[in-house]
Amino acid sequence: MPKTPGLKATVCARRTRWPAWCGAVCAAGLLLAGCAADVVAPTLRPTRAVSGPTLVASPTIHLQTSGELYGESEFNPGQNDPTAAALPSRSGLPPLVVGTPAAAGPQRVQMVLPDGVLLGGQLYTRGISRVPGLLLLAPAEAAWGTLPQRLHDAGFTVLVVTPRQPALPADLDTVLLALSEIGTVDPSLIGVLAAGSSTDMAFTGCAANGLCDAVVLLSPAGRETLLTAMNAYRPRPVLVIAGQDDAAGYAAAVALASAASGLSQLITYPAGSGTALLAQHPELNDSITAWVGQVLVLQPPPP
Repeated sequence: MPKTPGLKATVCARRTRWPAWCGAVCAAGLLLAGCAADVVAPTLRPTRAVSGPTLVASPTIHLQTSGELYGESEFNPGQNDPTAAALPSRSGLPPLVVGTPAAAGPQRVQMVLPDGVLLGGQLYTRGISRVPGLLLLAPAEAAWGTLPQRLHDAGFTVLVVTPRQPALPADLDTVLLALSEIGTVDPSLIGVLAAGSSTDMAFTGCAANGLCDAVVLLSPAGRETLLTAMNAYRPRPVLVIAGQDDAAGYAAAVALASAASGLSQLITYPAGSGTALLAQHPELNDSITAWVGQVLVLQPPPP
């Protein structure tokens, strides 16, 4: 019987396709069997299950006050001011009013020095207009007598401070910056009045600080120190006051006035030293008020 080549080819082809068809059926059966094993009976209410690991509770944070952390100390108590967070970097804080603000007269204020020490003072201010500001430095606030009130009545914002002893070079910069941040101070018109042991520190500090526009010195002492600082201070004006019976102060005052320029002036008396000159010569209060009003372009005070 003759062989039929076409029949053999067909059988071979069917045998070739059979294993593939069988494998597909087996795979489908295994897949359905695996799904059937994970089928969960339905419930009346929706249920949720966590597929991942649960989160571990965070460790408890124990908050402590500065006193608990660093101990109670009067050296670095700090200052709380709600406006501090709104200030730009490296800017200064205005003096912080202590207690209830007074309706009239000076207010007690505090400033924070760079090392955290609180420096107290008295602030004379009124209204909302910006006026020239004056910083008064002396060994005692009361030693100025009526001069702070007279300057305030003339239209100035006045800050009276007793520097700490010994004063650090950055102390004056901090206080001047705080004065310039007061809302009633024109930061382009600031003067410094210093008496006694504060004169050398005030003048050398003002020579290196652009916020200081004029200086009044009562009985300066360090002649050579002041003359060296004068090179950096010029051409700003200075008013120098001294008694002739104060040998060191008188010599320093004459030398400093001779090296000064512009509207600088020298006032001398036969006797007296420091703030005592104000009590011994009452007219000196008016002379100082008129001079700072002239050099700081003081406008008439509001009625």
